[in-house]
Amino acid sequence: MSPRDLQGLLQPVECTHERVVLTGGEVAVNAEQVLEALDELHERRCEVAVKTCGLLEDEVLRDLCRRVSACVVYVFGSNDAYSKYLGVERGLELVTRTIARMLETGVHVEVAYMVIPKANASREAAAPVFERLRGLGVAVHIRRCVPRSEFRGSLPASNRELQRLFRLAKTSGLTYVYITDSWAGPWRNTYCPSCGELLIERLGLFVSRVRLRGNRCPVCGTEIPVHGEARVSVSPRLLDLPHYILRSR
Repeated sequence: MSPRDLQGLLQPVECTHERVVLTGGEVAVNAEQVLEALDELHERRCEVAVKTCGLLEDEVLRDLCRRVSACVVYVFGSNDAYSKYLGVERGLELVTRTIARMLETGVHVEVAYMVIPKANASREAAAPVFERLRGLGVAVHIRRCVPRSEFRGSLPASNRELQRLFRLAKTSGLTYVYITDSWAGPWRNTYCPSCGELLIERLGLFVSRVRLRGNRCPVCGTEIPVHGEARVSVSPRLLDLPHYILRSR
């Protein structure tokens, strides 16, 4: 989509403040075009979030940080995994450097660890990722990736594999870890890192309950790094469904 196409798409929007997520491709592939589109959104006072693999040249990264408020960075695995499967040397180091630079400029960053059983589901591939992310203070989403190219024909990661990586991330010292493909339960919720109190309960992509007092735990008062306002977004009808139906999806 060109900046002109984007302008035509946004023209009917009458409100002066919108949130936009640019997805469907890597921002670095057509960086100049993406940056022009971001300029158009900036003129309309839009808050913009993008998704990227994090392997960005310094100039593109700098220009991107000036134009976005949030970013999801997809991480593939250890340095060895990047080298073996993507042909990128020191890939994990480069991606974590990108994350650190974004955080320094005030961009809200969350990480998606895309799990492919034959490539990066092992402890050897995942542990270095979690160790490097521990000091950055970002939320980590463990996600099932549908294999393609050389992994075509392989089965996606099972729930057991995702949960094993979830536990590995928690024992590695990461505070806010989620399994994106889980519909409900402890894999989707946010808990206080100090006392373990349930703070934000989710059903799929919806928020079903918020127990924060401002941005603090209601029990022990620990400050929680919430970006924006946490609020209930689920339909009341969905909450009326039997719990076993919700968990079966």
